[in-house]
Amino acid sequence: MKTKEDWIIKEIEPNVFEVSGQVVDNVLNKYVFLGEDGIIQFLQVMRNIGMESKLEAAGVKEGDTVVIEGYEFEYV
Repeated sequence: MKTKEDWIIKEIEPNVFEVSGQVVDNVLNKYVFLGEDGIIQFLQVMRNIGMESKLEAAGVKEGDTVVIEGYEFEYV
């Protein structure tokens, strides 16, 4: 059985990057994020586990759009 990569970051259109992978799945399965506060908490957890460095390594720049599980965020 093939396991999912920890981080999958794909540019799905110019300046729009989709983030998925086992790390995202693990965070979503471990926590319940409800409403705007939940989204903020989710992003903080993702930052704490290294998402920013992974995004930058994939070429994401300030002002680009990041999509995680259908939610869009501006990278700042």
